[in-house]
Amino acid sequence: MLWGTVARILVIPQYLCSRPAAPLTTANRYASGCLRIVSRCHDLLVMTKAEYAAQAAAQDDWAPGWLAIDASFESVYPGVTPAHLGSALHARAIFGGEEYLDGISLFPSPNGYQHLLTYGMSKLYADEEAYGGDFSGWGYEMTMKVRAASPDDCWWAVNSLRNLARYTYTSKRWFEPCQFISGQGRPLRAEGGTILTSYVTVPDTEVAGIDSVHGRVDFIQLVGITQAELVWSQEMAPMERPNGLETSSNASHRTGTRTWSRT
Repeated sequence: MLWGTVARILVIPQYLCSRPAAPLTTANRYASGCLRIVSRCHDLLVMTKAEYAAQAAAQDDWAPGWLAIDASFESVYPGVTPAHLGSALHARAIFGGEEYLDGISLFPSPNGYQHLLTYGMSKLYADEEAYGGDFSGWGYEMTMKVRAASPDDCWWAVNSLRNLARYTYTSKRWFEPCQFISGQGRPLRAEGGTILTSYVTVPDTEVAGIDSVHGRVDFIQLVGITQAELVWSQEMAPMERPNGLETSSNASHRTGTRTWSRT
């Protein structure tokens, strides 16, 4: 099989093509507006809980999970400051809104595509209860590679990621590699111009997962596929709908809650 063992096919078209109500605006990559500091990220894994608590008390906007993610992408895109999209505070789910991501960064690849990365599926900010966990939040962040010269051409992909984050947080069902996400024949790009209708999830092909101070964070890449490719996949895996999805045995480890502007 092309993508290994297929876990399941998810039929959730409304999460692929619909446009979220709240707009995204330009924002600093680090939620508080602080400069990116990645030099100490590797020291976090050897922090004791007492040292972790002391750092959290000394810096109320400390985001060790965010910094660890930054460090991973810094190794692939050294010296690159990506565009960043984020949600207004009032739009975030923790304040009663419908945005479940703090942000999405878009790294310009020398290979001619934008490498999108979410922030918010994992535990980003200091939280003593999350220290030393098996999984950080849901245990992953989502990525996507869009052939585009500018971040302005990636809004359809940004909206897909936002909607899929909302799906996970509201349904309590997460994504893993080798799953197919069906849009039931609708193009992924609402304004047309694509024959892609669905996604398959795979480990990100450039950035490896990390073990953070809050637990494991994998980078799950969404790859667009055509309806014909999805039909082929249906022969390899059962079809499941949102209200009939099964949860895996480690569900208790993936119940983190976190929540998105543009640079």
